[in-house]
Amino acid sequence: MRGYLTGLRVTTGNRNLKTNPYEPAATESASAFPNEGTSLWKSVAVGDCSSIAWSFPITALLGLLFRFPVPFGTIEGGLDHVIPSLFALLFYGVFTGGFIVIGIGGVTVGLIVHFAAGRDSPAKLWAIFLLSALVPGFCLFVLAIPEQF
Repeated sequence: MRGYLTGLRVTTGNRNLKTNPYEPAATESASAFPNEGTSLWKSVAVGDCSSIAWSFPITALLGLLFRFPVPFGTIEGGLDHVIPSLFALLFYGVFTGGFIVIGIGGVTVGLIVHFAAGRDSPAKLWAIFLLSALVPGFCLFVLAIPEQF
């Protein structure tokens, strides 16, 4: 019998290469990756998508109650300014990369809540959904403020 030196022990030539040698044999599956990534990816996706989705009602609220700068237009507020402010959000989001910044902030919120909350639960996803409204709220408020001065 021919032996192989693996680590500090000599084994015979009949090695089973389909199992992980570093995992105990008592486990059900000897997989290289644990099945915990779905919850992390779900938190990241919810944070990203909800922060971008929250940007539209927050922009409408800023255009209605405060004011929102419209490119190539005037700065005004009120009910007649809601639709132009939503088109301004599309302009700022697509052409100047605003949706990328808001998306990165939403991913950050998803990661923070995921690692702070621990276990996967519907309450964690609701917390990510609600806290991700802070990201576009801050970004869009900062966008609306400099026009006042």
